[in-house]
Amino acid sequence: MIRKKSNFLLIVLTALPGFIFAYEKYAMLNLSVPSDLEARQMQFTIVHRFYGVATEKPLETFFGMQGGANPGLGLRVFVGSGIGISGSYVFNSPLKAYSLGIQYKIPFPIRIFQFQVEAEYFSFEQAINCRKYHMFFQMVSRIEPLFNRLTPVINLGYDGYNENLGLGLGGDIQLTKNLHFIGEYYPILNSDLKDRNNIFAFGLKMLTYGHQFHFLLSNSYGLGNRILMQGADSNDLHFGFTIHRFFEF
Repeated sequence: MIRKKSNFLLIVLTALPGFIFAYEKYAMLNLSVPSDLEARQMQFTIVHRFYGVATEKPLETFFGMQGGANPGLGLRVFVGSGIGISGSYVFNSPLKAYSLGIQYKIPFPIRIFQFQVEAEYFSFEQAINCRKYHMFFQMVSRIEPLFNRLTPVINLGYDGYNENLGLGLGGDIQLTKNLHFIGEYYPILNSDLKDRNNIFAFGLKMLTYGHQFHFLLSNSYGLGNRILMQGADSNDLHFGFTIHRFFEF
């Protein structure tokens, strides 16, 4: 019964028309971007990353989707003066986790460069009745579209729990007015974990009135750039999707 109510709530939230149309054009597959939302605008997000390998018997497993999913929900609200607040929740154990964050978009005299600083408190379930928590800080930057097509994005973060730096690089290429190709790459800067692979992701972003749909392949089913900066166990491809719904109140 709880699951049915939860699914119904998701359908309502994604289908419900906003009072006024709001738009976050430069959203990436996983990377954070300096927000274009304004005061009292909100972004609601549904995320799925599938555990199954997309290239192993793709027709029988529907590109790995029968192997279960790592789902999450997110909410981001801009309250004004360049300040935003956010929250997220990841459902699946042992990765069951939540986070609370704050963002500040830095005024910059040269408009082509956009900068934002972010701080996030996160907590995750390491084992039954055992939760870990710490802080994640990052500097986020975006360059306005080059040649009106290519938008580079950089995330540089510090993970307080793992005590290491992380880097995320990405680019958004506008193919048509409402269709974009996105690529992301996370080179491991320093980590105590051995035999880890740099993470990559690529996919398509479709823009519609009040919604964005992202469809991607990646060698990770992790959620959030803090997790992706830690690397992956293999280079097997996993399918995923993200739905963003925008509101203004």
